[in-house]
Amino acid sequence: MIDHPQSLIQYYRKNNGWTQREVADRLVCSPSQVHKHENGDAPMTIPWLKRYASVYNVKVSDLLMPEDKPENSTPIQISLLNVFSKLTVNQQRGVLALVSSMAKDN
Repeated sequence: MIDHPQSLIQYYRKNNGWTQREVADRLVCSPSQVHKHENGDAPMTIPWLKRYASVYNVKVSDLLMPEDKPENSTPIQISLLNVFSKLTVNQQRGVLALVSSMAKDN
């Protein structure tokens, strides 16, 4: 078994805008199996990693040691990044200025 890459399994699912059911349909398994993998309640084996990598169109190594993904991202951080990436550059600058001013207030 492998150290659990649940945050990346969830990251790629959310990044694609998919539900656990949609991923389960692609993996040909139950949504509860996807849920268990994302929450660390089921062992992550090489065969499962290969299936997830195929569904997400990434390499298995991307699920184990990402080069450009925060290792400890929370679901809120991932959601924020997904929304932020859909904004125009000017909108992103505005949001960054707002968030920066909020952080200074704390």
